[in-house]
Amino acid sequence: MDAPARSFHHTGSILRGGQGGSGCRTVIAAVGLFLLGLVVYSQEGTPSRRSHHRSRLSRKQGTQGTLTQGKLAPAASTQAQYQAGELPGTEANLGVKVIDSAHFEGMYEAAAAHKRGRRMVDLTRDPPTNDLQKMMNTWTEGSYSPVHMHEHHAENFVVLSGALAFFTFTEAPDGPAPKCDVLGPQLRSRGIVVEKGEWHAMTAAPKSQGYPGRAIVFEAGGLRFDPKVSLKTLAPWTKNPDNGMNGDPTYYLEKLLPLCAPFKAFSTEGEAL
Repeated sequence: MDAPARSFHHTGSILRGGQGGSGCRTVIAAVGLFLLGLVVYSQEGTPSRRSHHRSRLSRKQGTQGTLTQGKLAPAASTQAQYQAGELPGTEANLGVKVIDSAHFEGMYEAAAAHKRGRRMVDLTRDPPTNDLQKMMNTWTEGSYSPVHMHEHHAENFVVLSGALAFFTFTEAPDGPAPKCDVLGPQLRSRGIVVEKGEWHAMTAAPKSQGYPGRAIVFEAGGLRFDPKVSLKTLAPWTKNPDNGMNGDPTYYLEKLLPLCAPFKAFSTEGEAL
């Protein structure tokens, strides 16, 4: 107890008189300068802090648009961009493309509004010189691909959202025998590889079988785009409406879709339960 008391009174004597008064004024002046420095620092900051502040502000402003050639451009709705053949973050001229699921609802809306009930976005950079074509296809229920095959390239299909009824065909004595695989991120089968020369077809797995009735599919094919070359051969055993742009609804409803196993664990919003 004695040492703290002496220390306290000693400090008091310095503050009260003689040479201690001069020392007190020195201490007070130093403290004042220090506090002034803190005020200036808090308002201005170091160059690195000022740069960091501007960087944070730029990022905050950047959430309101997208960078186009180094300049901030106003953000457009995903649906509008998707209808125009683009998807934010995956523009064909980009060297790196990130597929953001936040855009999926806008993609579904755009596909549902299209007369074919589906939409495609080509993600391929410089198609005439690129040996791998990349696409995003959005399907809604009631839109059908024609049964077709590719003679010169294989394809990969990975379902990112919803469920896709995918049909392949094998030779049988009484004609091609179809097989159904339902693909989806909540299902056991997520994707499929189709080699060249294999007949195939697809549509969104329907709600009547317990699926969400829509699908978003990432596709990649080993080809270099050439508008002068036919990319697919249409099946001769079924109709191909609209010059082969669509599949025959009757063939799907009567022959293909009944082959798909129903699934009961999807909610009305299309999410797995």
